[in-house]
Amino acid sequence: MSFEQPNFNKENPEPKPRQPHEILQDLRKLQGDYFKSESDENRMVIEQNQRELIQQLEAQAQKIIEDVNNPSTPESDRNELMGQYGSITDQMAINLPWSEMSAGRERDIQTEALQKLQTYLEKYPQTKEIAQSIFMLFHHGAGVDKNLTTEAYQRMLQKQPPTEGFARQYVDAENKGKAFLEKYIALTLGKEQFSLDDDYQELSRTEQMSDEQFPYTLDAANWYRRIAYYQKVAGLNEGQEANTQKAIELHKKLIEKDPNVGQFLDAIYQEQGIEKPNQ
Repeated sequence: MSFEQPNFNKENPEPKPRQPHEILQDLRKLQGDYFKSESDENRMVIEQNQRELIQQLEAQAQKIIEDVNNPSTPESDRNELMGQYGSITDQMAINLPWSEMSAGRERDIQTEALQKLQTYLEKYPQTKEIAQSIFMLFHHGAGVDKNLTTEAYQRMLQKQPPTEGFARQYVDAENKGKAFLEKYIALTLGKEQFSLDDDYQELSRTEQMSDEQFPYTLDAANWYRRIAYYQKVAGLNEGQEANTQKAIELHKKLIEKDPNVGQFLDAIYQEQGIEKPNQ
């Protein structure tokens, strides 16, 4: 007869380390709570909680880089780890405490992450996760001037559109990200290259969207939407209308797979001042 070995740590087991997506979920909620709060004291408490979560993510990101640089880590694991690093840093940058975002720390995190990810992609050019992560960093404004970003956030709080200067720099950021989004789609499709300009029909003609097609189609739809919006704000008319129509068309296709995408389609109509058609 065998007996169960005593577990002296049963009453106080070590807490499991939290996954990045769990921490990010809390950060997003705290960010929403911050803007709903009307108490300065409460906002200070929220920001302290945010900083503690950010420190956890920074430690995880640093550990990933250490593992990637460890010669004993298999190449396939390094690729996956760098993809995780890109995702963590991208989302961490846009979920910082408000005081840090308005001080430009978002851009500092993005710049550091871009340097690491682009260096890695040059060494391993077939890693689609890295291409997608680099796209997302540009999609979230990497490279836009810190001062213009701070001003844009202040205007956002006052429910005002960004300035033309900010919008022009954001268009530039989206165009930089475009090449990496195209690379990501090409690698996913097993093609040598893909063009958002010339190969759009490959995205729009999908009859029944698969689970594999949904993520890169959503990224493309969001790219068309965001560049169209900032082109409008910047007064850059070339390609703006076409990008808007592509964003609308792709979002309609995405709704067939996930009805929640409907809220983003409604946002496009609002951003572009287009009357929503009757269903």
